[in-house]
Amino acid sequence: MTFANDNMAYLGASPVEQAFLRHRPELLRFLVSRLRCFATAEDAVQEVYVRASGARPPIHDPRALLFQTAANLIRNQARSDGRGRAAFSTYADLIAPPFEAITPERQVLDAEALDRAQTAIQNLPPQCQVVFRLHRFDGLKQREVATHLGISTTAVEKHMRRAMAALVAAVET
Repeated sequence: MTFANDNMAYLGASPVEQAFLRHRPELLRFLVSRLRCFATAEDAVQEVYVRASGARPPIHDPRALLFQTAANLIRNQARSDGRGRAAFSTYADLIAPPFEAITPERQVLDAEALDRAQTAIQNLPPQCQVVFRLHRFDGLKQREVATHLGISTTAVEKHMRRAMAALVAAVET
């Protein structure tokens, strides 16, 4: 792998590898907060990388794949450790945090991020908006979107990459 620029993009790296390098600190914090042990979380981060890097294409959201893999790893570990209900409740918090965890500040930040995401979608070119909405909101597969709109699947992929990049940029600001 060759370092390409300051955005941590590596030439020859798969999207999963790039997402892992970009989100590793966040993934480690996520795992430390759930596993309550830094050393165990470090091992889990490496296991997540190994498992996620073996995923078959197409991978639409490499970051989501990493975090879903981490959540599955925690769930599997909880089962094998026999920690029963306590471990399951920790895993359940991953899916739906307890009501107390939703603070007014978190609500404001989430509302602002949602507004930025909606604005980003509205600022996309019309064809890109349609492709994004059909695929993400209506649940059509990329092949079905291509057939429905009379465009190639490559064009659908291009529009989805553009839309996802705009959303990521909007939400991360």
